[in-house]
Amino acid sequence: MSLGGLGSGTLIANARRGMKRSVIVLTVGLLASCGTPPVPSPPLRSPPAQTASPVPTAVATNGPPIAPVRDVVDDYFGVKVKDPYRWLEKQDDPEVAAWMKAQGAHTRRVLNALPLRAALLDRLNELDQSAASSYAAQAWNGSYFYLESPPGKDHISLFVRPRKGEERTLVDAEALTRGAEHASIDVFWPSPDGAHVVYGLAYGGSEDLVLHTLETKTGRVLPEEMDRTTFTSVSWADDRSYYYVRYPVLPAGAPESERYLRNKVYLHVLGTKVAEDRAVLGFGLSEAIPISPDAYSDVFAEPSGKYAFGRISAGGSNDLDIYFALQKELRAGKGKWTKLFDAKEHAITDMVVRGDDVYLLTHKDAPRFRVLRTSLKKPDFATAQVVVPETDTLLRSIVAAKDALYVAGLSAGEGRLSRLPHGQSKAIAIALPDRGPVRGLFAETKADGALFQQRSWIVSPRWTTFDPATSKIEDTRIVPPAPADFSSIEDIREAATSKDGVRVPVSIIAKKGLARDGSHPVWLDAYGAFGQLFEPYFQATRLAWLERGAALAVCHVRGGGELGEDWHKAGIREKKQNGIDDYIACAEHLIAEGWTRKDKLAGVGKSAGGLIIGNAITQRPDLFAAALIDVAVSDALRFESDLLGTPNVNEFGTVKLEEQFKWLFATSPYHHVEEGREYPAVMLTVAMRDARVSPWQPAKMAARLQASSKSGKPVLLRVDEEAGHFTTLVSKSQRNSELADEYAFFLWQAGAAGP
Repeated sequence: MSLGGLGSGTLIANARRGMKRSVIVLTVGLLASCGTPPVPSPPLRSPPAQTASPVPTAVATNGPPIAPVRDVVDDYFGVKVKDPYRWLEKQDDPEVAAWMKAQGAHTRRVLNALPLRAALLDRLNELDQSAASSYAAQAWNGSYFYLESPPGKDHISLFVRPRKGEERTLVDAEALTRGAEHASIDVFWPSPDGAHVVYGLAYGGSEDLVLHTLETKTGRVLPEEMDRTTFTSVSWADDRSYYYVRYPVLPAGAPESERYLRNKVYLHVLGTKVAEDRAVLGFGLSEAIPISPDAYSDVFAEPSGKYAFGRISAGGSNDLDIYFALQKELRAGKGKWTKLFDAKEHAITDMVVRGDDVYLLTHKDAPRFRVLRTSLKKPDFATAQVVVPETDTLLRSIVAAKDALYVAGLSAGEGRLSRLPHGQSKAIAIALPDRGPVRGLFAETKADGALFQQRSWIVSPRWTTFDPATSKIEDTRIVPPAPADFSSIEDIREAATSKDGVRVPVSIIAKKGLARDGSHPVWLDAYGAFGQLFEPYFQATRLAWLERGAALAVCHVRGGGELGEDWHKAGIREKKQNGIDDYIACAEHLIAEGWTRKDKLAGVGKSAGGLIIGNAITQRPDLFAAALIDVAVSDALRFESDLLGTPNVNEFGTVKLEEQFKWLFATSPYHHVEEGREYPAVMLTVAMRDARVSPWQPAKMAARLQASSKSGKPVLLRVDEEAGHFTTLVSKSQRNSELADEYAFFLWQAGAAGP
């Protein structure tokens, strides 16, 4: 599963390999050579008093609570590694809970005292409440189904609208709020006839989904529901039944790292009891299909209803083992799965089916991907026809409509969309209205054309359709344009030169004509894992930062997928240091080009991006005025014991093997915090309902930084009791409060004064 957190508004539309999902969701060193054993970090003392620069008077003498040092020493292949804050991993311990609560209270006092915060929060709320935001859309049987956060509302709800008709609310998240726990709708899947919708409901920002089904016409919620469906995918077998993914009950005494292992896929028929649902694929069901505990299995039903396809990914890999079976046999409990394609051999990341044709998106011998076509009558990868060859366009997604196969890609940062009519051998480029990447590409095999969105840093997105009869792209008007005025803002693409000479793309968003005199605060973000792209996404609230003369930048480090699978592989496992070097090079580039100075640069990393920013500030603390380590991994050696550690071994490595331990230790930020160094101001965030990165990860890093830094700059641990990993699963008010904290913290450290 991928750690997958790219920030508010990010869409992830891949199978949950590691921490990723198989559906659209709401969706932001390891040395290349380890010839010598790593050296354990020095012991720690109690933290010095922190007197930030300058700390607001109200909190100047009240530092964060001291974390006692209780060394645990691990022996990794003869290397003794001290872990002074292992005790913070016991999240159910009252002492840990009290320490976390006190840290959160201290952080709240500091941030609330910042003069800028109140004005920033007012502006963020004004910008956010003025516009609707839509996070996912599909079109079934003449109607649009979509998730939207309307103006004046605090939550994301599910809507339906006929192509020629009025919008109607299907699920009102605000009406489902339980006391202090807000409801969130994470995912949804309409039936092919549009008569029913399965949707995932969770509370308090968590991803602990419960699946529900409603009737579209009446809004009536059916009595059947399924829990333990975190990270699930759903595929309708027909208009009355669907496949879904579920995890087993965690046995008493089992470690939390076992919670999201050994999943199975079940078939549910509407109107029947969930307890009677039959497992059709998954861990331990068949000796003929060996599935590892950390593998993620799901089932995709071919539109005609004849075939079902089992898809299995293991160890955080994006590549799929693919099987097929006859649906009528699966229904009868006699289904036999036949293997079609192998993950390691064929490197397939996505597939679509139309009739007997199977289209495969693969990076086998094609790092920027290509599309192959074979027949289910005689499936053969070796003789499959290349229907979309590899070019300089990075292919991202494929969908099959009644008229054609539609293929979305990215070339030099600009979106591409092409159409391959069925029965033809050459794809035709579609002229797009904007230059942003194509996301949310959707089609159904019973209708012509495609639905999609183009994303931008500075232009509010629209859901548009391509009509092959007219060759026109039209706005569905699901979401009106945001009223926030970005006419004075531009996005610029530059490149930094990394340590080994590789050119690394940098996206910069700033006011037009911003003086390159080094006087501006810059927020520098990066992710760099699982082959995910850190793509543009529009956020009206971003204007609150930009209109103050500050800039935003994204470093597209190796480990991500911006330049294809080779770019991904160049930044994982033993090559993780490449991504860290890329990020440091981007920071130096922004300074050299006059965008900012060291005393005004803020580094940011979320989720798996914590390994990037965490290592950047431990390797080059002089480069940054401040840093945000956001619900992020910091202790790479203990990650396997975390909730989703085991499924991510393919991406990061395992401490169970000596060579891989060396990789992990070399770029584990927590283990490279040194006593007495001058670290920048740091804010670390904790989401207490995070299913992807446990709260103890940022907590341990905060404790070590507080005990070690001699700069006098603050190290704050921001704790949110009612939040999970994704900012799109919290309310607008929560999200804006967090953003006000971050903006105010960074501007404070950059020397800004007054509201």
